[in-house]
Amino acid sequence: MSNATRKASRSRQFGRAIDVSRIIGCDQSTVARWKSQPDFPQVAADGTFELFAVLNWYIRKQVLAEQQAELMPELSGPVDSEALERYRAARAGLAEIELAQRRGEVILLNDFEEVVQAIFGPYRSLAEFVKRLENAELLERINEANQQVLRGLEKLYQNREDTDSAT
Repeated sequence: MSNATRKASRSRQFGRAIDVSRIIGCDQSTVARWKSQPDFPQVAADGTFELFAVLNWYIRKQVLAEQQAELMPELSGPVDSEALERYRAARAGLAEIELAQRRGEVILLNDFEEVVQAIFGPYRSLAEFVKRLENAELLERINEANQQVLRGLEKLYQNREDTDSAT
């Protein structure tokens, strides 16, 4: 065996899942789960791992986790932590809003306010005009119509809030 071959064989040591778990300090089931990850080093035909490649992968994974913890400390807890669950729920909510916007199902608040002004502006002008004419009955009917519209919008808004909170 040549010197170069000996050096290459020493630098490429292979081990089984039990060896990896002992070196890293985890269960063999964890190593088995890691094997399914796309970035995990290739497993040899005999089921062994190149130890250096696996350790290098593990270190990169740990460094990325630490960097993520520094950037988003609220997510550094356990996988089933309350903060992570809130984060996932918020992300899901944002994704739903973005989808609804793309579908044209969402109206922005500024646009809604413009629509309301466009609807109520003429009514307000008419109410002021009737007020100057001192026609109390007509003014009362206009105010009543405005109140019905506002109640309808409030009821619609309340129904949407109830539906949203139920889901």
